[in-house]
Amino acid sequence: MVLGAAAVALNADGTLNDCSNPAMAGSVVTVFVNGLGTVTPTLATGAIAVAPAVALSPAVTGVDSNGTIVSTTLSLPGAITGVAQWQLQLPPGLPAGPYAVSPLLDGMALRERLILVWTRPD
Repeated sequence: MVLGAAAVALNADGTLNDCSNPAMAGSVVTVFVNGLGTVTPTLATGAIAVAPAVALSPAVTGVDSNGTIVSTTLSLPGAITGVAQWQLQLPPGLPAGPYAVSPLLDGMALRERLILVWTRPD
């Protein structure tokens, strides 16, 4: 049994990721995060992020049982600037079930030490 916080995430096709609608292994899953603190480029507090999305630094990275995973942290156009999107490239060959990732910001663990996204074989 894998314990962790279920991510608020979208599969590559835009559907909600959950146990009844898992992401395909090897696809990109978008996880929504907040509370990143000061980022570059500077985003006005309480403002609505404009399009297009911009890459944020420091970026959230992730570590699974095999090492660092590929990800990108972007602003979320149309949302308040405190919310960002973290796009995870899932490894190919994952089995069906929960996939656990430890999110890091500047090398430090985030409040949720382990997040889960649901996967199915590719």
